[in-house]
Amino acid sequence: MSKIFWSYLAAMVLISSMTLSSAHANNSDALGDKMDTLDLEEDVEEMMSYGEGAAIELEKQETHRLNKDARQKERDIERLRRDRARLVTKSAHLQKRYDKSRSFQKKVAAQAEVEMSKRDKIAKQV
Repeated sequence: MSKIFWSYLAAMVLISSMTLSSAHANNSDALGDKMDTLDLEEDVEEMMSYGEGAAIELEKQETHRLNKDARQKERDIERLRRDRARLVTKSAHLQKRYDKSRSFQKKVAAQAEVEMSKRDKIAKQV
């Protein structure tokens, strides 16, 4: 798209220069007019080559920016993967602790039940 822009700009400059050149031709002799036209054509060619160089430079800058963004996104994705793996490990560890705690609670409750039934038997005997 930038090449199209620069080509369009060069064409507009060429048309403008030709218009100015033809207006100037009415006021000057044919040789001077021919020299002006040649100078303007050289200027237009110079502008076109500069425009193409500028377009290439802009394209390089855009490519560099996009590559930089892509590398940053890859780093972000890798960081998120590490965070997820860490959270999965932590979740598994907490689940084990919860299961162990729950198992211990059940054992304590069972022992308390046994103790209560022993006390009830002793209390009935007395």
